Amino acid sequence: MKKILCVDDDPGILKVLSVALQLEGFEVHTALSGYEMFEKLEFDLSPDIILLDVLMPGMDGFEVCQRLKAEKNTEQIPVVMFSVRCDIRDVERATQVGACRHIPKPIAIENLTQQIKDVLKETEQEG
Repeated sequence: MKKILCVDDDPGILKVLSVALQLEGFEVHTALSGYEMFEKLEFDLSPDIILLDVLMPGMDGFEVCQRLKAEKNTEQIPVVMFSVRCDIRDVERATQVGACRHIPKPIAIENLTQQIKDVLKETEQEG
């Protein structure tokens, strides 16, 4: 079972994502901030993919992704950015910090699930 770590400062969004992704057969872990995410990664959580909100207080998703990609033990985890901010600058910045996708909110859960499955398939083919 593939593990997804969903990071968003909105508990309601995390609840919806958790239920929907669990129904698709994923093991879902959540974090309400980049700081909480890094704590979970320190304590032996090794997700297959991270779904990361951009707009979060404290440390935004771009900074979180950049830090993930700078660390040896997390640099290979694919990161999918997920945000209401989706202009060309945001998409370019997501790519620059190492995200493999930038998905606009809101999105139909079927489309989000397909995007996640596509990223996981691409990652397996590369490995």
